Amino acid sequence: TGENWRNFLIQKMNPTRNISTTLGFRLFRDFKFGLGFKVITKDATDGYQYIIARDGPVVTQDQFRFTEISAGFRFAFREEFIVTKRTRMSLGTKYPVLWIEYTRGIDGWLDGEYAFNRIDLKVEKSFYTKYLGKTSFMLKGGFIDKAIPATDLFNGNGRYRFFTIFAPNSFATMRMNEFMSDRYLALYFSHNFGKLLKRWKKFQPEMLISTNATFGWLRYDENHLNINYKTLEKGYYESGFLINNLLNLRIYSLGVGAYYRWGPYSYDLFKDNIALKVSITFPLGALGSN
Repeated sequence: TGENWRNFLIQKMNPTRNISTTLGFRLFRDFKFGLGFKVITKDATDGYQYIIARDGPVVTQDQFRFTEISAGFRFAFREEFIVTKRTRMSLGTKYPVLWIEYTRGIDGWLDGEYAFNRIDLKVEKSFYTKYLGKTSFMLKGGFIDKAIPATDLFNGNGRYRFFTIFAPNSFATMRMNEFMSDRYLALYFSHNFGKLLKRWKKFQPEMLISTNATFGWLRYDENHLNINYKTLEKGYYESGFLINNLLNLRIYSLGVGAYYRWGPYSYDLFKDNIALKVSITFPLGALGSN
C-alpha cells in the first residue's frame, strides 16, 4: 500500500535475525484470522544500552532476543469482492474495518528474554458525501504492559524528509524515532474533494486536506541509555494539503503538497515545521494517497 513508501525513508535499522511462520485463514465470510510465531535477535545501534538490573552494579544489554506468539483478526462486515480464477480482490465495505492483534512475549523459551503482552488495534473507515468527496479516517492504538528494549516500542510512525514521497497514514513532519511510547493512540484524517474543480480533458486535479494527531506515554523510561527521544503526552499535531493528479502518466499520476507541524511539539523556526511532498496515485488506488 501507499503506507509502504515510509520504508524507503528509514536510514538506520537494527541488525536482525529471525525465524518466523504465519498462518492465515478466513472464517464466517467477514472474518480473517492470523496466527504467528517468531524468534528474533536484534542488535542495538549507536551505542544504545538497555538496563536489565540495577541491584548493585548496573547490568545492560545491547543484543535482544524475543520469542513471540501472536493471534489476530480482521473484521470487515459485508465486504464485497471480485473473484477471478487467479485472485480475489476486495471492493471494500461501507462499514468500518477492524484489525486487532495480540502478541505474547515469552521469557525462557527458545532463549527468549522478555515476558510481555502487546495489543495492536486499527480501525479504518471511508465514506462519500455527495458534491463534497471522500472522507477517510484511520484510528490506531497500541499497548505494551512491561518494560522492553527500545527496538520494540512504538516509535511514533514518523516519515519526515523536507522533500520526499507522500506516505499516507504516517506523520509527514515527525522525525524518524523522534518519539517513543509503550502506549499510544493516533488518528489520521483526510478528505479528498475529488474532481470538484473545473476539469479539462487532460488536466483533472484533485484536492486533498489532511490532519493527523497522536498521543503516547512511556512508563519505563529509566531503562534506556544512550538514546535521545521524546514522549507524546501533550499531543502531536500536523495538517496538510495535497493536489493530486497534476500530471497523469496513465499508469500512475503525480501531485504535490505540503504538511505543517503545529501544537506543543512544533519547532521555533517555521521551516523546521514544513514538509513538502510528491504524491503518487494509481488507477486502482493500490499505492495511492486516495
